[in-house]
Amino acid sequence: LAYSGKMYKEFARRLENKEISLSCEKIKVIGFSVLNNVEQKIFRLLRDYYKTDFYWDYDKYYLDDKTNEAGIFIRENLKMFPQSEDLKDMSFDNIATNPQEINIISSPYETTSLPYITMWLNEILSSRNNETITRNKKLNLAIILNDESLVPLVMKTLPEEYRHQTNITMGYPFNQTFLYNEVLEKLNALVDCGNFNRENIFNIIKQTAQALSQEEKNTDWWQVSALKKICLELDGFLSILEKNEMLNSIGEKVMKNVLIRHLSSLNLDIISNGLGKVQLMGLLETRTLDFDYVLMLSANDDVLPHLVQEMSFIPFSFRTAYKMMNTDRKAGVFAYYFYRLLHKAKRIDYVFTTVGGETKLKEKSRFIRQVEVEFKNLKGTTKTIYYKNLTATKALRSTSREYYFDINDMNFIDTKDKTLSPSALNNLIHCQQKFYLNNIRHLREEIEDDNYLAIAFGNIFHSCASELYKIVKNDNVEDKQAKQIIESVVQDYITREENAKEKRVCGDKVHLNMIKKYLFDVFKQDKKEKVEYLCGEKEYSWDLQVDNHIVHLKGRLDRMDLIETKNGNKVLRIVDYKTGNVKDRWFKSFENLMFPASETKSRKDGLENIFEVLFYCYLVFNTEKVEKIKPELMYLTQIKEKEILIAKGKRGEKETFYYDDSANEQFEQCLKTLLNTLLQKQQGTKYDAIINEEKCKYCDYKLLCSV
Repeated sequence: LAYSGKMYKEFARRLENKEISLSCEKIKVIGFSVLNNVEQKIFRLLRDYYKTDFYWDYDKYYLDDKTNEAGIFIRENLKMFPQSEDLKDMSFDNIATNPQEINIISSPYETTSLPYITMWLNEILSSRNNETITRNKKLNLAIILNDESLVPLVMKTLPEEYRHQTNITMGYPFNQTFLYNEVLEKLNALVDCGNFNRENIFNIIKQTAQALSQEEKNTDWWQVSALKKICLELDGFLSILEKNEMLNSIGEKVMKNVLIRHLSSLNLDIISNGLGKVQLMGLLETRTLDFDYVLMLSANDDVLPHLVQEMSFIPFSFRTAYKMMNTDRKAGVFAYYFYRLLHKAKRIDYVFTTVGGETKLKEKSRFIRQVEVEFKNLKGTTKTIYYKNLTATKALRSTSREYYFDINDMNFIDTKDKTLSPSALNNLIHCQQKFYLNNIRHLREEIEDDNYLAIAFGNIFHSCASELYKIVKNDNVEDKQAKQIIESVVQDYITREENAKEKRVCGDKVHLNMIKKYLFDVFKQDKKEKVEYLCGEKEYSWDLQVDNHIVHLKGRLDRMDLIETKNGNKVLRIVDYKTGNVKDRWFKSFENLMFPASETKSRKDGLENIFEVLFYCYLVFNTEKVEKIKPELMYLTQIKEKEILIAKGKRGEKETFYYDDSANEQFEQCLKTLLNTLLQKQQGTKYDAIINEEKCKYCDYKLLCSV
């Protein structure tokens, strides 16, 4: 009937007009920190109409310091609604007088920071055993997650004695649960047979709950409770459809897509042990709570504070003048929660990661830097700050080199913003373990300048080739003019600020002259073959249905042309540039491309490049609905020979390969078979590692591998 803001507003209106009255002698307001306008109005009315006491949780450390953003809202609240007289004798000076141990820990990745949880727990237990006074006191522990996706990993990392004695106050994405695929599959079956109604839905939920309850080893004890929320969500979903008379008019495909989108967006509350030894929560859930020992993970500046820039026509100065939410006030919200944890804690550990996606460096939170400076200059306290680096801690080195399948690994399924690229599929073909570490866990090694040369060279060439053909298109450009355009395009690329790393690594005269030569060679060859250029660096995507799942595929092809065949007909051509060493351009079959000969033998060199260009053909063929495509691999040191060949017959005679309807059908079937090697994996089965001594020697993951 109304969203929460409208209900607040209506309550304030009725209270102001005395349409409602509260039958109570005294009102106590407690647990608030950031007040919006309607809350302020309600509190003013309560203060004026009733005997109301206000209780605020704060510390003089940041309240008295006008430059500290943690006190922004508390200063405003105390001015509008003074603290209750009940608290006049209480000390609010804890941070400055509280002896504390603060550990600031750097870790390259989230996954390498997780084993620190066990070390942290062991250190706390060890220190308590030496303190006879506090030995019998209950442990008051909190693990704070700034990234909620770490919940399942943290639960797996916790020692066995803590795992079932943990209180989880964070929401958990439904699409990362074991139930998601199971429930979705059954609901889709109802849609297919036209039986999508309340009775059948409730029966499915009931049967699933009974099956879970009967399992002997049900480690996910909260799943039955989670089904109740799913049931309520589906009931509300049906109510909306029935109210708008849309239930029978929506087609099967639309209904499935809506169901997938709705269920994948749900967050479930995990019902757990509220009296457990460890509290696992987000930063916002720590309000009004004090802990003796705190471990905060993902304490990076991009999430602490999490300042998302909102699109708005209201200028920043207006927002500031009228005390509307802006970036400064948002930072104040996070600062308050951050400093609140310092009120009573004996020890706080902050863990931040140093490497982000695509090898970008990450920074520790500005609040940690602030505390470092402030506490060093703080007089009359016994605060000690220690620094640790997990990469240098031998105790954290994993002894297990095998990785096991978890249904939560499949987050690229049915989630539109998760896609599989040809390089990801090549990893899967080459080695399941490499696919797991690279594309599921997203472990990336920072690439030093010495090893970045080949990547920088390829980036410059691909981008400049695209820009070159945007200018020359299919015009009859003379060689001299083409050289001038190439010179301009290359110079423009390396002078851009975002390409500073490419310029530093590959911006010397020798490499740039080589790139210009290759660009001119390609131009001359295309001119000789009378190629009709269509586009370059274009992204294509396609949703592939594998059983009851949708897998989102995406790729960016280097260029697409129209070329003339020997019989005078024009055919679509897809070209993939290769700046590395020349490799074979022939293959036997699609099975030969996607499935190694045995578990101990990887594909021969060159097949990964052929698979990549055929993958682009698959995307274009299905998207553009063309009849035939000619795929080509253009190695820059050998641009005249670029046709892809297929070996046929017993003698293996090679002929030019064209991608047509028959090839598309075979390629898609092999692709589905490849993806099913993941989709049909059972919980707890091992990711296979293909052992190839030569390739494993240079693999980025050899230190994390079981081979």
